[in-house]
Amino acid sequence: MSRGNDLRILLVDDEPALRELLRVTFEGAHVSVREAASAEAALAELRRELPDAVVLDLRLPGLGGAELCRRLREQEATRRLPVVVLSGGDPEELDRARRHGADEVVRKPFSPLELLSVVERLAGREARLPVGPREPPPREEELLLYARDLHHLIEVERAQRRLLSRSYRATVAALAGALESKDFGTARHSQRVRAYALMLLETLAPGVLARDPGIEYGFLLHDVGKIGIPDSILRKRGPLTGAERRRMQRHTVIGEQLLADVPFL
Repeated sequence: MSRGNDLRILLVDDEPALRELLRVTFEGAHVSVREAASAEAALAELRRELPDAVVLDLRLPGLGGAELCRRLREQEATRRLPVVVLSGGDPEELDRARRHGADEVVRKPFSPLELLSVVERLAGREARLPVGPREPPPREEELLLYARDLHHLIEVERAQRRLLSRSYRATVAALAGALESKDFGTARHSQRVRAYALMLLETLAPGVLARDPGIEYGFLLHDVGKIGIPDSILRKRGPLTGAERRRMQRHTVIGEQLLADVPFL
């Protein structure tokens, strides 16, 4: 998930292994990466949100990278957007990319950290990872081996995240169970709120839940502060007195206090 001070990059390349390699490298430097496998997908991403810079391969399926660069320079919204192109070194491709407004050309094979340094410079940011004396860039075969190793590490990390996610859900279930024991029927109410809220969220902001699944926990636990309300008020039949109503209304504050120090919530 992107943070407010992250450098935001749109990475446009049709090679999944290279995108994964660059994403892992960039995210290690607190750089938020969005991906597109084609120029058409990149244009759709840019219509949704403008990044701080675009990194694109020249050899893309369909609309090529040089043509994409030309279109970016023609549109007012993207005219000054920093663009770094990746090239295998074809002189004609390089000339076309520069004529169409590329700010920088990085030749393949390249060092991911070198590319990061170029992007940060164009976006006016200070370097976030130290880049030492320039070394010969790794061969393409070495980059692919590096990508495969990273892929294995990523799979391990994803397995750990799935385990953490199950633990989170178990914690939420325990809180909901404690609430159910206090206020019969509240658990069903929370499930209904969750169902309606998820439908609304997907309609108003598609894809948000996929990027931040923790939102769902908030729907389930919106009434968790009732744990701190006395049974005499919570289960009272008939209208509450003024003092009792004020006490009941504090369940929102109690809920915030209960969950404030739980990082994933």
